[in-house]
Amino acid sequence: PPPDLGLATWTAVAIAQDDPTLAAAERGAGRTLAIAAVMTLTLAVGLIVSVRAARANADLAAMRADFVSAVTHELKTPLANMRALNETLLSGRATPDMIREYAGMGVGEATRLTRLVDNLLAYSRVTDVAHVYSFEPVSLASVVQRSLQEFAGTLRRDGFEVDVDMPDDLPAVKGDPNALGLLLNNLVDNAVGSEEHTSELQSRGLISYAVFC
Repeated sequence: PPPDLGLATWTAVAIAQDDPTLAAAERGAGRTLAIAAVMTLTLAVGLIVSVRAARANADLAAMRADFVSAVTHELKTPLANMRALNETLLSGRATPDMIREYAGMGVGEATRLTRLVDNLLAYSRVTDVAHVYSFEPVSLASVVQRSLQEFAGTLRRDGFEVDVDMPDDLPAVKGDPNALGLLLNNLVDNAVGSEEHTSELQSRGLISYAVFC
């Protein structure tokens, strides 16, 4: 530029530090970002819970199917045995000794069927423990003796030897006597097993192996 032309310079400075509008906008943006983060976290947790619930439902459905299958099989066995016994007695070919023996076997099968029904009732009430079970001091010796008395005929007939080893000063436990009895009955029943009984019925010509397949 020519030397006689002076140059003027200036600087504009804008400071928004105390601007209420901008401060409100910043606070709103912060709240929006926080809400978005919380919502994202909530959706993630909800998705995880939904996936776990779906897996739990699938597992429960599989367990229910297995339970129904097992219960059906367990119920068919004593029913088939009782039917075979009654059909044999109905044929009129049984002697008085056979009638007495078959009647005892029928009572055993009916007892086994009753035990299975008791198990089903216990399983159906297991989710309501506080209202179903009556907790009280129980002597385990009396529970064991009662269970062995129920199986005395079966144990004696099949030649089982039972050895109970319990200390005399065993303290009482707090529990439901009926539930503890059911527990011991299941243990003894599983120990005896159904294979020996099935083999005995087969050897007498009462049932065929196809009934248990």
